[in-house]
Amino acid sequence: LRPGLHWLRMPLPFALDHINLWLLEDEIDGVAGFTAIDCGITSAETQAAWERLFDTVFEGRPLLRVLATHFHPDHLGLAHWLAAGGERRRWQAPLWMSATEYAYGRFLSAGSSEGGADAAEHFRRHGLSDPDVLAAMRARGGGHYRKLVPAVPRAYRRIVDGEQISIGRAGARRVFRVMVGYGHAPEHVSLYSAEDRLLVSG
Repeated sequence: LRPGLHWLRMPLPFALDHINLWLLEDEIDGVAGFTAIDCGITSAETQAAWERLFDTVFEGRPLLRVLATHFHPDHLGLAHWLAAGGERRRWQAPLWMSATEYAYGRFLSAGSSEGGADAAEHFRRHGLSDPDVLAAMRARGGGHYRKLVPAVPRAYRRIVDGEQISIGRAGARRVFRVMVGYGHAPEHVSLYSAEDRLLVSG
């Protein structure tokens, strides 16, 4: 899309059949590699897509960090696998997230009672009246999040509203301002580079 900024599409097994992810060329402590913004869900298809990228686009360079914009499975689901370097354990890439998104993702992945009848009742109380949608929610049962996010890295680097994050290769770095929004997720992170008029919204 721009020099050093790549657009990825990873498969999803839903009506929305893909998720847009971002891969930015980066350099940290003199090591050239990439920063991934968001991950895709945990699935064999998504892992295979990432492995193809490792074998082609990455050209032997490491993933330097994983930045997850929020806790939803299509954005956080594969962070545990990417941070460990994929199937071949190629690197240790730290996870960067806002505190609330990280904590909520860890909570749901650890086995909360989300989903199923409890979720259907919650949405019914807040105005969802379509009986077919409510029945589908009940039938899905609990543990749906854990299927898509079976683990979350045990450590993370917290990012906060207004923070400046530098991403890019020497001589071609972009400074992104962290912008936190509330609504789509509790502490959703977007990144804005004023110089490039570039918004990565997650």
